[in-house]
Amino acid sequence: MVLLSACQKESGQTFSPGQAKTESSLSGSVLLGDALPYPGLQPHHFSDESEQAWRVPASNTGGWAIDPSNRQLARAFYNSVYLASNNTPIAWTGNHSTCTPGTTSSEFKDAVLARINYFRAMAGVPASITFNATFNTKAQQAALMMSANNSLSHNPPSSWNCYTADGATAAGSSNISWGHNAWNAVDGQIQDNGIDNHAVGHRRWLLHPQTQTMGTGDVPKVGSLAAANAIWVFDGNAYSTRPATRDDFIAWPTKGFNPYPVVPVRWSFSYPSANFTNATVSMTQGGTSIPVALETVANGYGENTLVWRPNNMTANQNWPKPTTDTSYQVTVSNVIVGGSPRSFTYTVTVFDPQTAGVGEEQVTVSGNTSPPANTPATYTFNPVAFAQQYEAYIAEIAAATGVYNAETGSLNVTDGTDSSYTLVYSGSGTNGTNVYRLAPATESETVEFPRIYIPSSNSVLQFDSKLGLATNEQTAAMQISLDGGASWQDIYSKTGTNSGSVEETAFSTKSISLSAYANKLVKFRAQYRHTGYRYLGTGTNVSFLVDNVQINNAQQVVAENTQNTGSNTSFNFTPVSGKRYALTARVIPWAGYPGLAWGSLLYSETSAAVDTQPNAFSFSAQTAVARSTVITSNAITVSGINTGAAISVSGGSYSINGGAFTNAAGLVNNGNTVRVQHTSSANYSSSTNTTLSIGGVTGTFTSTTAASTGTYALNVNKTGTGSGTITSSITGINCGTDCEEPVITGRVISLYAKPVTGSRFTGWTGAGATSCTTSTTCRVTMTEAKTLTAHFDLVLTAKTVGSGTITSTDGAINCGTACSQAYPNQATITLTATPASGYGLYSWAGCSAVTGNTCTVSAFSASKTVTATFRPLVPLTVGIVGTGKVTSSPVSLIDCGTDCSEAMVTGKIISLYAKPVTGSRFTGWTGAGATSCTTSTTCRVTMTEAKTLTANFTSP
Repeated sequence: MVLLSACQKESGQTFSPGQAKTESSLSGSVLLGDALPYPGLQPHHFSDESEQAWRVPASNTGGWAIDPSNRQLARAFYNSVYLASNNTPIAWTGNHSTCTPGTTSSEFKDAVLARINYFRAMAGVPASITFNATFNTKAQQAALMMSANNSLSHNPPSSWNCYTADGATAAGSSNISWGHNAWNAVDGQIQDNGIDNHAVGHRRWLLHPQTQTMGTGDVPKVGSLAAANAIWVFDGNAYSTRPATRDDFIAWPTKGFNPYPVVPVRWSFSYPSANFTNATVSMTQGGTSIPVALETVANGYGENTLVWRPNNMTANQNWPKPTTDTSYQVTVSNVIVGGSPRSFTYTVTVFDPQTAGVGEEQVTVSGNTSPPANTPATYTFNPVAFAQQYEAYIAEIAAATGVYNAETGSLNVTDGTDSSYTLVYSGSGTNGTNVYRLAPATESETVEFPRIYIPSSNSVLQFDSKLGLATNEQTAAMQISLDGGASWQDIYSKTGTNSGSVEETAFSTKSISLSAYANKLVKFRAQYRHTGYRYLGTGTNVSFLVDNVQINNAQQVVAENTQNTGSNTSFNFTPVSGKRYALTARVIPWAGYPGLAWGSLLYSETSAAVDTQPNAFSFSAQTAVARSTVITSNAITVSGINTGAAISVSGGSYSINGGAFTNAAGLVNNGNTVRVQHTSSANYSSSTNTTLSIGGVTGTFTSTTAASTGTYALNVNKTGTGSGTITSSITGINCGTDCEEPVITGRVISLYAKPVTGSRFTGWTGAGATSCTTSTTCRVTMTEAKTLTAHFDLVLTAKTVGSGTITSTDGAINCGTACSQAYPNQATITLTATPASGYGLYSWAGCSAVTGNTCTVSAFSASKTVTATFRPLVPLTVGIVGTGKVTSSPVSLIDCGTDCSEAMVTGKIISLYAKPVTGSRFTGWTGAGATSCTTSTTCRVTMTEAKTLTANFTSP
């Protein structure tokens, strides 16, 4: 890939393109076709790249603050956020032939943006870059121009294919790349390899602290036209106030832990306005000095920067994968800051992000390893400090079986190969005719096997393979993933020798121990990759062929469920009887991104489900049993339970295994025998029931007494002051006229008492009426001869309204609300109303005659109700002016002169009479109570309230 960096003049704020920096041509011969345009700059190491289409969440493309001194956090940031950008589809809508720049998908742009902010967060500068829509549009035109012309220029001539003014503007304001686009271009611009990128200008612009907005334009490779990218980096903020950064300098690789795939050959140290002319760099590894090659100091690309190459590495190398964490102490000396020399010392540790560090926080699930089946079970796990969310994983597992041999097509494998050839090739298999073929069509060709496995300490990955012609930059590998396919690492690899002959002339069986991955969730894939020179074509002589892939002595996931628990550190699931499960959880450090590797596995196998519900049971009914006799049922045997079940009884008692009978609740076990018993009815042809309940299942035992063989006499009578009739549920009783019938022994007879109008039924009496009430219906069981009497009476009911009592002269009635008493026909009853204090008798109702407070009921011949109404007393006061007197009626209480005030019953109408003495004359009524009176000597007053009136007389 070829890069050109946007340049900035130091003398002012005018931006202009710098001199085009071209890289030298690739040396060496091309084998069997054209090699890549330039392989010297590799944006990442394909051995750990995911082919899975993870997506960068649109809501979380930056704003991160990372502490790279925490190895686990730096490792998580790479495996979750960095790798999530890879392989996002470009969805380009443009066209080279019509010079249509088109657009790319929003997801694609988000992936590019997240990669830029990843590097800024790691470097400790504000990682909240956003894309400007105008910058994107113009950068898209610039990228099309670079691709359409297979060239790079910050100042493209107007004669170029697909030239536009906006594209030319973007070319002068952008980092531009040719041969890669998108996140790969970002990686290349951060690495800044190649002999002409000694100033690492691309990196400096991408990491410039003041920058707030950028833009991206991307075009894919189409035929002979290479992919291209333009990242707009000049947003007008280059000279604005420098924001706070994690350190006062910007180093790349950064201070702290750095995943080796993002470590460049060129290291850099930036400090604003510093003078690096005479600065030096020294590095040590494990206390031993290592040589350093300084690059020429070049200002004008963001902040002033010193660049060097450790170990005198060449500009086109990639940083090697370390076998263990490797720390370098860096000292930058004689940096002139504000006119004074300063020195800076920091440590850079390069590590493999696929290797967990010592003491990393791990998620460990705990809970019942033998839960009951079909019952919800709760499991918990420990929190991890930097987790935003968690995922729980429940897997049903079984012994691993099956072989991937391509004989039935792809067998649900994930085909990660180029569309120019088919994954399954016929004619070269070792077990049949088919084989999986990975040809060197792109940088990474893969076939991913679908199952998830759990290796044991003696598990083995076994496969047959053969590698054809391969350069020393082509590698065939079998890979393993510990995080569901987000990242991969080699467990077997074979790199070509560039010998000119096929690397393997025949298939051979490889056996790879998986003991290092025991009790982990893993997936497998085969990969064929190249990092530079490669043989071209898709024939088997240049391909990596794989067959008969199998995993031995392991478990495989047969069903799975993943739960996002948010911030909760617990989850639930309901196990099924007879199943074995593996449970785990993992951290999601950044919402929307892939989770990290799963934690340790907790194995769970269901215990037998608790079953307290027995099989159905029943008792045999017994008939024609003796009356009033203890009857015992047949024995039933309890079955279908595996623990003690509750037992209870109603209407009798039970016995377990021949023990004592009881009616108390208890427990019964599988195989126990149970009987119930009760006392039979005292009546003929009558049933008695006993219900037994075991674990919610019930059964009823019934016994029925024998029928009677004779009859008994049933006699009914009537009595009382009233009248009525008695009928029955059998033909014959209709008393009135027929009051006696013979009835079969044991039969139950219903008798019905019906009073005539004016009479009331008041109850049953007699030896046969012991079970009857005051209801008009009486049920009689004929266990013997029985006589019953129905009482019909004439009833006088006395009721009061208001406060007061009613009493009768015979003392039978004495009540304050309502009471009743039976009286003989034609009786005379005298009742007296006695008001409560403050009340008076207002009226009687229902009387034959009323005298004062006395009510007389004469010739009593039908039930009736008498009501006395009491009302409060209110005062009536009379005054006299002049000479005369006032009397009243119908109550002769007022006699004024002498008695001028009396309490009257509310509602009563009182007549007042004014009588002048001889020689006087009555002139009228006055006062509040006289409103309805005239000059007449008579005044009628309704006592709705207390009232006062004055009678006025002239003097004699």
